[in-house]
Amino acid sequence: MKVLNRIIIFVLGIAVLPVMYFRTLIRIVVSLNTDSSIYTILSKIIKDTADSGMEITISVKKAIEYWQSGYFNFGGTEIDLSKIPTELLTNKNWVIASGILIAIAILIAVVIAGCGLFTKAYKTIMGLSATGAACIFAAIKCFSKFTAPFLNGDMDIGKLIGNAMSGDNPTILSSIGSAFLNDSINVDSFCFESAIFTVLIIFIGILLWTLAYYVTLPAEEKKKKVEKLKK
Repeated sequence: MKVLNRIIIFVLGIAVLPVMYFRTLIRIVVSLNTDSSIYTILSKIIKDTADSGMEITISVKKAIEYWQSGYFNFGGTEIDLSKIPTELLTNKNWVIASGILIAIAILIAVVIAGCGLFTKAYKTIMGLSATGAACIFAAIKCFSKFTAPFLNGDMDIGKLIGNAMSGDNPTILSSIGSAFLNDSINVDSFCFESAIFTVLIIFIGILLWTLAYYVTLPAEEKKKKVEKLKK
């Protein structure tokens, strides 16, 4: 049973790495504003397209690929990352804080894996698991602060895209296109996805498993551990 316990804790702890890297981290869903000119035009031509939303999913793996290439794929169109409006990152400190908390949680998971494999520090593992879960909860809260302006309409995505299209030397055509894009895009969802919640479940799972295992330990073994700590 001791060997099984060590294997389970190690596997759960180290599983955080592939989960965070490969699974979807962020999900964004955007749709056309039904009161916009673009929606009015498209609904008469291709109503299904006008009524459907566009889903964008980002994993750490994809984010690294975008960063290396310098381009972000949006609806099949590659967008130069250097041309993304700076207004989109006005609340970037919340993203940075969220990223730091997630990084700390990943580091904690690796430490848990090591403790589970090489030690019998059950209380330490439980404490680390609770701390990791708290980091994930805090990261979710920080990220919600960043996404709030997009979801409540304070950040006009259509206008920002239109301004980016116009550039420093706008033409008549780009100005018209920019005007059509104003108040045209709604952000229906902008949140963490399966990766972050799977990691949260892993931390809670490690905590509950270790707690259950520790509670069922023979009293003699617990006494030995206490005596060793006193020495």
